[in-house]
Amino acid sequence: GFSLSSSSPYWGGLSGMALSKKGKKLALVSDAGFWAMLNLDYASKHLKAPKEALVGPLLSSKGQPLKRGRDRDAEAITLLKSDKFFGKALISFEDNHRIGRFSISKNGINSAPSYLRLPSITRRLRGNAGLEAMAILRGGKNKGALVAIAQSKKDKNRNFIGWIVKKGKIKKIRFTPPPLDKYRITDAVSLANGDLLLLERRYKFLTVNIRVRYVKQSELFSKRPIRGRVVLEANNHDHVVDNMEGISAHTNKKGETIITLLSDDNFNGFQQTLLMQFALPKNWKVAWR
Repeated sequence: GFSLSSSSPYWGGLSGMALSKKGKKLALVSDAGFWAMLNLDYASKHLKAPKEALVGPLLSSKGQPLKRGRDRDAEAITLLKSDKFFGKALISFEDNHRIGRFSISKNGINSAPSYLRLPSITRRLRGNAGLEAMAILRGGKNKGALVAIAQSKKDKNRNFIGWIVKKGKIKKIRFTPPPLDKYRITDAVSLANGDLLLLERRYKFLTVNIRVRYVKQSELFSKRPIRGRVVLEANNHDHVVDNMEGISAHTNKKGETIITLLSDDNFNGFQQTLLMQFALPKNWKVAWR
């Protein structure tokens, strides 16, 4: 992995990302209302440090840069079609909670968006606890369904809540507290089979803990609270991690599943923008107990 930096005033606060199917193009969104686009190079068998990026402001529905702070907090991005990087993408926002449909071109994310219809409860989410994680299921019988998860909203039983939007119908889902134990869900990505990976983060007195949780698609659509299974854990004392807020996945030529993680530096000097990758072997499976 790498720590990325730039002299551009747009660079920083990166909280969501979307990778092309082969993992060579990367779109990023910032909670300050900007986007960035990178090309990734694997020519030496390992990811090489990116040297340059396109950057620019996200636009309003009127085609103007977002100005108000509550309108700019972009948290997640997902491609509408996994095999079409240059095309439509969804971007979720906190504070002024919404999901916009944007276009990605070779020149960046320069289109004026349209917005999706969301459950009325999303309008009552607290400012910085809104639509933090989002993914479109890439396989299985519910292929194409959109999963959106609130960072801190809980039901009366203290389950974290989210929603699945499928063919215009909206289903509420719940993530049970015991496996989350003060962690917050910061992003999500669908694997090719339609199962989900959740990125979770916890702060505790100068310690940052992160983990990745595997959730079967069948569990997403069950009536029970969702638990899944942890497949990766790390902290900033024993590992090089930071405020990890973005996750993506692709399959390489070897058939390995490559998990890419991104950290949000919050525009301060003591945090970093980390871009890290982990390889899961071909035909890997989660050991369920």
